[in-house]
Amino acid sequence: MSVELDDVLVRARAFAEPFLSSEYLDTGENMLEHADAVASILDTMSSGNDVKAASYLVYACPHLSRPREVIAKTFGDEFASLAVETNKLVEVQRISRTVCATSRRSACADRERAQNAVGF
Repeated sequence: MSVELDDVLVRARAFAEPFLSSEYLDTGENMLEHADAVASILDTMSSGNDVKAASYLVYACPHLSRPREVIAKTFGDEFASLAVETNKLVEVQRISRTVCATSRRSACADRERAQNAVGF
């Protein structure tokens, strides 16, 4: 592995840390701790430092006004594309969880109203 790829994980974490260290996911988990855990999981899968670095950049995207441009300038176009496109998937997952949770609450409320209407 080149020195640049060896260094990219350290640089990506340092880049993302100011954005993530005091932010929390919808689940309540600290974003930096989550990104660290993702990188750790990727490490157990023998992923390269480039893939692990991308996990930090993905979570930094929402904190940047122009994430593709900022990440490309610092890490290159490939990292920027990977981070921005993966962040879109993360956002879809977040929206899906919200919709599912709302649907479950609505279904529970509907069931409760129905049970009350028939005297349960």
